[in-house]
Amino acid sequence: MRETRGCERLGRQMKPGRPSFTAEGAAAIRALETLRPLRLRIFEDPYASAFLSRRTRWRTWVGLRLLIERLMERALPGVIPFTVARARWMDDLLVELAPRAEQIVILGAGYDTTFARHPELPRRLAYFEVDHPDTGQAKRARIAARPELFGDSYDKVRSVAVNFERENLIERLGENGFDLGKQTVYVWSGVIPYLERSAVESTLRQLARSASGSHIMADLVAARGLKHKHASRTLRYFKKLGESIRFMMDPEDLKTIIAPVGLHVESVVMGESLREMYFKPEDPRRVSKFAYLVHLRTGSG
Repeated sequence: MRETRGCERLGRQMKPGRPSFTAEGAAAIRALETLRPLRLRIFEDPYASAFLSRRTRWRTWVGLRLLIERLMERALPGVIPFTVARARWMDDLLVELAPRAEQIVILGAGYDTTFARHPELPRRLAYFEVDHPDTGQAKRARIAARPELFGDSYDKVRSVAVNFERENLIERLGENGFDLGKQTVYVWSGVIPYLERSAVESTLRQLARSASGSHIMADLVAARGLKHKHASRTLRYFKKLGESIRFMMDPEDLKTIIAPVGLHVESVVMGESLREMYFKPEDPRRVSKFAYLVHLRTGSG
């Protein structure tokens, strides 16, 4: 296998030996949101800044925060507020569903900090993180460097490296103690747009085999967004990072990939709805109209 292809874990065209830049970018967005005035803050992650390198940390400096946010909004209209709202929505839903589950699987975990932010989750839960091995290694190193911050919170996490486009996700998880027969909550955040359609369909087909009553939450990009005047700017931005957007689908077309595998749609939440749910009227931030969230469930009915 060629080295560059071997590093296309989770569908991201990453440079060999380097953790995902979008993983660090997402952590920076959460760190910035944590610095926002409390009355306008919709998500808080006191651990996010621990994963920022020198190339990213300066963006969170207090004197530069507003300028950075304006520049990011210009480069990625509505994407940053959507990313923050996505984190809040998935967090709320996970906390709601976890008491009835036996396993949590974070797909494309990056620098996700759910393991540290929610000590109230049942201790019986088996907790798995799936991501590129370079990102996982960098994450473990940064956690180990801050024992006063993380303590032993990461000890419960089982880290699993999987290539969605080449490997069987369920088999790889099973090799690390995952039980397909137990109810599971899957958090699939910020990954699907970087995959080919075949990889999305294959992964959904595998997740659909999970125990009845398992749940999947994910985010997608609507294909109709390609018609928007800012679309080319956004696509160029991610391509420049080497992590191109490769899969888009409008919400009304979800049935073409959901129905064949036997999954059921519990809810679809568009950007406009996220704005109404979480942002105060005086908050000027716009949420992308072309990214949305889905909640899927296994089982009949």
